[in-house]
Amino acid sequence: VLGWTPQELVGSSVMDLMHPDDRDAAVAALEGRSGRRSATLRFRFRRKQGGWLYFDARGQAYRDSSGEVRVLVLSRDISERIRRDEEVARQSASLALLASVSESIHRELDPARVATLALDAIAGYLPFQTLTLQIPDESGEQLELVASFSRSELTVDLHKGRIPPGAAAHLALRERRIVTVHAPGEKVEERFRDFMRAASIQTVVLVPLLYQDRAEGFISLLSHEELSLAPHEERDLLAVGTTVASALVSARYVRRIEDEVRVRARA
Repeated sequence: VLGWTPQELVGSSVMDLMHPDDRDAAVAALEGRSGRRSATLRFRFRRKQGGWLYFDARGQAYRDSSGEVRVLVLSRDISERIRRDEEVARQSASLALLASVSESIHRELDPARVATLALDAIAGYLPFQTLTLQIPDESGEQLELVASFSRSELTVDLHKGRIPPGAAAHLALRERRIVTVHAPGEKVEERFRDFMRAASIQTVVLVPLLYQDRAEGFISLLSHEELSLAPHEERDLLAVGTTVASALVSARYVRRIEDEVRVRARA
């Protein structure tokens, strides 16, 4: 199962193959510190090809004919079950994120409120310290900050202003794709690169808000750690971005009608 030959394991301890985080519990069980003659454990063993396999094991202590204490351990590979459980949990988290965004923002007609609810939902899904939602103005050259969420004291002032050609924001809007920048931030403008260094920002992810054939804006995710999105996380964020974009367009449309009604009422 693990890929090792018997000859390769001669002279090795079972602890040499066990995941470091699982060793203390295994040693405690083998030494009888749990206070029981038998114990059930879950641990990970290292594969020869790399990576880890999960095992459920049950150990039973006994004495042999000479009176020495021995331990009989029966184990089974449960890696596939763990993988399925993790996949179910991942899908549940994805559905919860999309349901939370969809159910909450489509009841809102205030763009700022739409943006705030979306950022709150994403913040509960991914471990980024600061999130902002920005949209370009009518000229398409200036950014406006609609809402922000922060777990830290990071300022968001630098998210306002001109969109430099070739910068990450420009790519997210023009190419309508997720853009990830790691420090030192070669795809961001100079003032934001300085901000990344000063605030110890290691990762910036820009998620476009796609509506039909254009990007209505983007969500920025900032982290002090170097993070990379998994493919399913990118898909979830793009789906959220599409939902948010649709809600923003609807909110702006309703607001435009309300403004026209007020103008006509005053006429």
